[in-house]
Amino acid sequence: MDAEKTGRLIAALRKEKNMTQQQLAEQLYVSDKAVSRWETGRGFPEITVLENIADILGVSVAEIIKGEKIEGTISADEMTSITDDSIRMSKKYVEQKRNRNILSGFLAGVILLITVITHLNSPVYFNDPDEIMRIRESDDHMIVAVLDEKVAGYEIEDVTDEEGENTGFISCYSTKMYEWFKKKEKKIALLSEDGKTNIIFYYPSGEADEAIWSKDGKQPSYGVVTLPRLIYNYWILLAGVCSVIGIAASLLLKNRYHAKIVMKLTLIPVSLLISMILILSGHFKEIYNAAYYFSGIVLLAAVIWVFLISLIDQKKKQKTKE
Repeated sequence: MDAEKTGRLIAALRKEKNMTQQQLAEQLYVSDKAVSRWETGRGFPEITVLENIADILGVSVAEIIKGEKIEGTISADEMTSITDDSIRMSKKYVEQKRNRNILSGFLAGVILLITVITHLNSPVYFNDPDEIMRIRESDDHMIVAVLDEKVAGYEIEDVTDEEGENTGFISCYSTKMYEWFKKKEKKIALLSEDGKTNIIFYYPSGEADEAIWSKDGKQPSYGVVTLPRLIYNYWILLAGVCSVIGIAASLLLKNRYHAKIVMKLTLIPVSLLISMILILSGHFKEIYNAAYYFSGIVLLAAVIWVFLISLIDQKKKQKTKE
C-alpha cells in the first residue's frame, strides 16, 4: 500500500465531485489539514475514517486502500494483500500517534507534578495573630514571639521611617507539606533585641496590619493600611469574558470541526472561571499568597477541564450510536 497513491486517488475523486478539502473535511469531522496530509501522502486515514471516505467519494474501502479503482472482482489473494497492507499502515500511524501521546502525557505529567509540589510547599499565611503567637519581652528589652506548633515558618522585616521610628512586621504561615508530613514543634521568633523598635505589626491581618506590640504598652488606634490583592478578581472577569466570546464563536462557526476545537479551547477559561470562584469564594478580601492560590486554581481547573471534555466526548459517542 502506497500512501501517496491513496492520496492522489482521494484528491482525484474529491475534485470529480467538485468538493474542496474543507467540504470533505466537514463531512468527515476532521480538519482540512488532515485531508491535505492524506492527499500529499504525508499521512494516511485511520481505519475508522476509511469507510466514510469511501461512501462520500463513491468507491470501495479496498480501492481507497489500494490507491486505484478496481475493475471486476478482487481475488482472495489480492484482498488478503490489501488487508495486510491496511493493517500494517494502520499500525505504523497508530504507533506514531501513541508516541506523540506518550510524549504529551509525560510533559503534562511533569507540569502537573511541579504544580502539585509548588502547591504543597507554598505558604498560607495566618490572618489572626492571637491564635498562633504570644509576645514576650525580657528585662534586657529583647522581644520574642512564641509561635504555635501549627506555624511552619515566619518572616520578619524591620522598617525605619523618616522620623527615625523603628517599625517591625511579622507574618506567619503554614504549608500543606508541613501539615501532612513534617514534625510539629513550637518556634521562637526574635522580633527585636536592641530596644529600638517602637511598634510591631502582624501582616497580613484582614484588610489592614494589626499592631500586636508597642513600646509604651498601648495598642495604637491606627494601622498600616494595605490593599487586598484583588488581582484574581480581575482574572475572574477576564476568564468570564473569554468564556462568553469562545462559546459564541463555537456556536456561530459553520465548520463543525473548527467549532469543536474552539469549544475545547473555550473550556479552558470556563474551567479557570469555575475553579477561581470555588477556591476564592469567601476569600475575596483576603491578601492572597500567589503561589498557593494560583497552583490550587490550576490543579482544580485541570480536573474540571478533563471532566467537561469527557462529557462532550460521551455525548458525541451517543449521537454517533444514534
